[in-house]
Amino acid sequence: MSITYAEGKHPRGGARVILGSGNSDIEGCYVSEKWAETFEFIEQCYSDGIPWKASDWFKSLPSRERRQFSFSKIYPLRRFCLVYLLGPLWYLFKGMWLKTIVYISAFIGLNCLIALVFPDLDDSFYRHVGAGLNAVWAMMAPFDYYRLKRLEKQW
Repeated sequence: MSITYAEGKHPRGGARVILGSGNSDIEGCYVSEKWAETFEFIEQCYSDGIPWKASDWFKSLPSRERRQFSFSKIYPLRRFCLVYLLGPLWYLFKGMWLKTIVYISAFIGLNCLIALVFPDLDDSFYRHVGAGLNAVWAMMAPFDYYRLKRLEKQW
């Protein structure tokens, strides 16, 4: 399936992307239509699929528009909640087993380090740390999946 462009009002001022129904083949990467839209947005706004390497165009936008684009294109609520709740399983299902092992090891290591440094902390603190780490995991998921599918590398 090819991606077609149509003239029309678009927030970024250019042509808007129109994808057909079903799955899309975005330059040899067979993904669903929603993932194709996400991948295209990541390619336009971020360098090499890394969230902290934003393009100059994206940096020039006001912060409100940047947040609106990011959360509507990269973090749809259903996908974000799914990865937040089932992070390691989602990563394994998508084929990112190496990142799953590294992230789980890092999260366990961080919790052990916190337990060694602050032995008198309450269990609720560790639950909050776990919730924060799950949020980081969910926010990295679209970029990690882009790097796996589009760039064919996990790191």
